[in-house]
Amino acid sequence: MVRIIVDNRLRMQLSELPDGLAEALRKEFTHNNPAFFKARQRVISYIKARGRNVDPKTVTVKGEPEKITTWMERGSEISVPRGATGALRKLFERQGLPEPDWEDRRVSGGHTLGAPNYQHSVQLWEHQEEIVDAALARENCLVRASTGSGKTTAAIALSVRCGLPTLILVWSSNLFDQWLDRLTKELGLNRSDIGQLRGSKRTLAPITVAMQQTLYANPKFTAKIAPLFGCVMADEVQRFAARTFKEAIDVFPARYRIGWSADETRKDKKEFLIYEAFGTVAADIGREKLVKRHLVHDVEIRVIPTDFRADWYRKQQIEDKTPDFNRLLEEMTRDAKRNLTATSVARTMMTLGHQVLMLTHRREHASYFVREELSVGTRAGLLLGGPENVSEFNSTVEAMRAREMSLGAGTYQAIGVGMDIPSVSRGVACTPIATNRQFFGQVCGRLCRTSKGKTDAVLYYLWDKDVFGLEPIMQLKKWNKVVMVETESGWVHVEDFIDEWNRSRGKR
Repeated sequence: MVRIIVDNRLRMQLSELPDGLAEALRKEFTHNNPAFFKARQRVISYIKARGRNVDPKTVTVKGEPEKITTWMERGSEISVPRGATGALRKLFERQGLPEPDWEDRRVSGGHTLGAPNYQHSVQLWEHQEEIVDAALARENCLVRASTGSGKTTAAIALSVRCGLPTLILVWSSNLFDQWLDRLTKELGLNRSDIGQLRGSKRTLAPITVAMQQTLYANPKFTAKIAPLFGCVMADEVQRFAARTFKEAIDVFPARYRIGWSADETRKDKKEFLIYEAFGTVAADIGREKLVKRHLVHDVEIRVIPTDFRADWYRKQQIEDKTPDFNRLLEEMTRDAKRNLTATSVARTMMTLGHQVLMLTHRREHASYFVREELSVGTRAGLLLGGPENVSEFNSTVEAMRAREMSLGAGTYQAIGVGMDIPSVSRGVACTPIATNRQFFGQVCGRLCRTSKGKTDAVLYYLWDKDVFGLEPIMQLKKWNKVVMVETESGWVHVEDFIDEWNRSRGKR
C-alpha cells in the first residue's frame, strides 16, 4: 500500500512506489498549455496568410511553454497538488493498485492568531446553508454560485463555523475593500480587528484578508505565515493569475481550502490549475434557482444597434489577422454619434427613476460620460480602479447606495466584477463584451441583486452591427433568457430579429 502524506500537497516517497507509478504520475500531471497552442496558431495563420507553408512543429512561441507540469520531484519525494485526490484515486484504480494510505498532516492553525470566535449576524438562506454544509464536509473543494447568491455571506459563515484562523485571498483592491466592509458589518468588527495583507501593510488576525499579488511577491513571508491558518479561501478564484497558484495557494497546508466563483473556468483555458489546487465542485447554485426563489432578478438584455463602422477591422478578420482591438476601442470611444446613443439611454432611464451604471473599457470614456452628465445637472460619479481613485470611487459607491446619485460610470475592470450596489437597476455596456460569457455574466451581476422598490433589471448593449455582424446577437441569445433588439418598429424578441436578419440576406 502506497503512503500519501497530505499537507499543502500530496506527497509520496519514490522508493515506496510500484514500478511504473512514478512515470504515470508525471504523465497525469503534465498538461498541454492552451496559451502556447493558441499563440502558435496565430503565428501559423500569419505565415499562411502570406502564402507560405509552415511546419507547426518548427514554430516557437516566446514566453509560453508547450507543457505545464504540476507534479514536483525533490530528492526522494514526488508530489502533486492537494486538490487532485480524486484524480489520484482514479490513477491508482487504472494501475490496479489498492486505496493508498492517507496520512493527514494538514494544519488547523497555531495558537498565534486564535480562532475567529465571532457572532455572525446574518440569517442564511437555504442555499447558503447548503453551501456551508457542503464545504465543511468536503474541506478541499470549489463552490460555484451565481452572482447575487450571497457567496461572501456564506464564506463568512463558513469561517465562523469551522472555528479556525481564516485567510481570505482576493485579486483586486476593490474586492479587498468590499471584504473588509462585509466583515465589519456581518461580524460587528472594526477594520483594525481584521488582518490585512496588501502592499506593505502586513497585519494578522483570526480573520485576515490578503491580496494574491502581495503573497506572490513575498514568497518567504507567505511560507512563514502559511502554517498559521486552518482555513484558506480564494474569492473569484478564476481571476487568479496562473503563475500565482503555487506561491499564493499551493503553499498553504490548511485543513480547509475553498475556492469561490460564479464560474471557475478561465479565459486562458487553464482551469486545470484551479481543480488541482481546490478539487471538484461541492456546491453548485445556479442563477435559475435564485430567480425562482426571487432572490435575484433575471437581467433582461436590450440590444441597441449602432451605425459605427471600422472597415479595417473587418478586413483584418477576413484576412485571418489578429484585429487590433485597442485601435477599435480608440475609434469607438471617440465616435460622437455612438456616445450620444449611450448617453441618451442613460438619461432616459434616469428620467424614469432608475439608477444607472455606464461601463466601458477605457477610463477616459467613463470620464467623458460623467462630464456630460455633470454639465446638465445630473449628479454622477466616477468608478475607476487604482489607489489614486479610491476616495472618489468610495464616495460614488456610498452616494449611489444611499440613492443620492443617479449615475456611476467606470471601467469593466473596476466595477464589472465584485462591486455591490443593489439599488442599481439599469446598465449600459458602452463597449463590446459579447465574446466572454463568464465576464458578461459578472457584469449582469452588478444589476441582478434585489432591493427595496426595484422590480427588474436591464442591461442595454450597444451592438456595432457593421463591425461584428450577427455573432454578438447569437452569443447574447445563447447566454440570456430574455434578449430584445431595437428596430425601427420598436423592440422585438431576438428570435424574430434573427429570422428577419437572415431573410433580408437571403438566408434561411
